[in-house]
Amino acid sequence: QITAWIKDHAVPVKIDADKVRPDLAKTLQIRSFPTVVLLNGEGREVRRILGYQKPAEMLAWLKQ
Repeated sequence: QITAWIKDHAVPVKIDADKVRPDLAKTLQIRSFPTVVLLNGEGREVRRILGYQKPAEMLAWLKQ
């Protein structure tokens, strides 16, 4: 269900910000992993969630 929602509503980008893109982690102020950051079309942060989320919790968060 999460994959279907993302496919219909977002462009997912997975980044290993800890090892590969520490500059991006700094720019987005990511201090813990995992972190999910939702950006709008202009690249501005809309929301973020920290830590592991159960699938039902993640889907509910995405649908907010």
